[in-house]
Amino acid sequence: MWVANFDDPQHVLDSWNTSLHFCQWQGVTCGRRHPRVTKLDLGSRGLVGSLSPQIGNLSFLRVLRLENNTFKGVIPPQVGNLFRLRKLILIINSFEGEVPASLSNCTRLNVLGLARNKLSGKLPQQLSSLVNLMIITIHNNGFTGGIPSFLANLTSLESISAAYNHLGGSIPHALGKLHNLTQIGFDNCALYGMFLHPCTT
Repeated sequence: MWVANFDDPQHVLDSWNTSLHFCQWQGVTCGRRHPRVTKLDLGSRGLVGSLSPQIGNLSFLRVLRLENNTFKGVIPPQVGNLFRLRKLILIINSFEGEVPASLSNCTRLNVLGLARNKLSGKLPQQLSSLVNLMIITIHNNGFTGGIPSFLANLTSLESISAAYNHLGGSIPHALGKLHNLTQIGFDNCALYGMFLHPCTT
């Protein structure tokens, strides 16, 4: 099972049993050519529980959406096994701990949504490998340190939202070189400095 120790008040996961092929389970989408799970969408289902390390076995997964639930515990490092993943959306939950460095293996990732959780620590330097990342939302967490300088190497970035964290220090001038960047949010962080860029804040 890909979620563990869960409470399912809406009975969304009642279909998750052996009487149905897993491609027919609610929230599951499989590929057209092969019966492999390509999308898991359990957003806004009232689920309470944790994300099982077995999620890493879904090697064909491209989209993982668990937003607006009450998932707790850490983000399992096995998420880094999902090398085809393009969207990881975990916003509005209760995930805690640090972002696993293994996420750097998901080099096809376009969207990383971690906002409004209880995550902490610094963003791993290894995430500099996510060169296809376009949107990163980490606001309303407990992240510390400064704005990682490696973000300036993610040339596909269009939007960064990091407000309401415990971030400090200067804003890296190199962010001004991200020509695709159109949205930046650093509100209520102890940051200083500026850079010239035709963007909205």
